Parts: sequence; C-alpha cells; structure tokens
Amino acid sequence: MYSKKVGLISGQLSRVTGYLEDEAQVTNLLRPALKLSGTVNEASWQQTATVWSQAHTSISNLSASSEFNRTKQEAVSVTLALETTWKELIAAHDAKDKARFVAAITKVQEAYTRLAGISTVNDSQLTFLTIRLQQLYSDL
Repeated sequence: MYSKKVGLISGQLSRVTGYLEDEAQVTNLLRPALKLSGTVNEASWQQTATVWSQAHTSISNLSASSEFNRTKQEAVSVTLALETTWKELIAAHDAKDKARFVAAITKVQEAYTRLAGISTVNDSQLTFLTIRLQQLYSDL
C-alpha cells in the first residue's frame, strides 16, 4: 500500500516537473519578442511582426505534456493575435489608411494586454498540479 502511494507521488512529481520544463520552453520562445516590446518604433514594425510570428510557430509546434496543453493553447492564441495585429498595422500604414491604422493600433494594444492571460492560465494549471501533489503527500 505504501509503495503504491509513493508511486502515485512520484508520478505526480514527474507531471509537475514536466510542466515546469514546458513552461521554461515557452518562456524562452517568448523572450525575443518580449525584449522587442519596449523598443518598438516604425522602423522595427516588420521585425516585431516577424518575431511574434516565429514565437507563434515555435510554440504551436512545441511538443508539450498534456498537463501543459491549456497554457500552450493560450500562448498560441496570444502570439497569433500579436502576429496578426502587427501585420494589420503594417498593412494599414502601407495603405495610408488612417482609420484602419488607428484601429490597428488599438488591436495591437489589446493583444499585448492578453499576454497576462498566459500567466493566469499557467498559474491556475500549476496550482492544480501542486495541490494534487500535496494531497498525495498528505495521504501517506
């Protein structure tokens, strides 16, 4: 009985460890785009769109644990929104369409506010996993 409980704890600990490894990978994939966020100007719009596109593609292709899936999907959704809105801003600027450009600026700002959603989902998932680990340990 005791060895079965230890096995359950070990399995849950492996899930938590795998989750944290996936989290670290996504953090590293987001880092280049996040570094650009504070220094964006007209000359760097295309580079910014490209970096968000690369982050989106890399996170989409990430082979992650099932426990990390909700966080991964949130990161995929947010990075796609950032990629899309930056491309729309560039297209509106190139078209010299002021109304479209102003709307695109708002969409870019809204997309950046969605970045916090990745942390929210991540924290929720990690809390669930660690509570389960604590429960298993308490049941020893």
